[in-house]
Amino acid sequence: MRAADLSRSVLAKADLSGADMREANLAEADLRGARLERATLNGANLAGADLSPLRGVGSGGTALPSVLRYARLRGADLAGANLAEAQLEGVDFEAADLRGADLRGAKVGNARFLDAQLDGAQLDGANMNRAHRPAG
Repeated sequence: MRAADLSRSVLAKADLSGADMREANLAEADLRGARLERATLNGANLAGADLSPLRGVGSGGTALPSVLRYARLRGADLAGANLAEAQLEGVDFEAADLRGADLRGAKVGNARFLDAQLDGAQLDGANMNRAHRPAG
């Protein structure tokens, strides 16, 4: 899947754990409820991608969060991406573009945000426990 063009693809609930998706184009893709644990997405384009929880799953109508624990997103374009309530523990966002991204309610403990662009990112209610982020 390296350098694949998956823009505007519907990948909701997909299990892409451990996938090598470096330089992939996932712009505006539907990744609600997807599992991307330990996936490599360095340099990937996820601008406008929807990684919010998939609502109404199962008989109880519960929400299935997107899981990206320990994924590598160095230099990835996540501008305007919806990562609300996503499980992002330990994710490497070094030099990633997160301008205008929605991270409300996300779990980002131990994530790395060194040199990441966070202008306009929505971080309300995000659990930033032990996250490494730029000062300011």
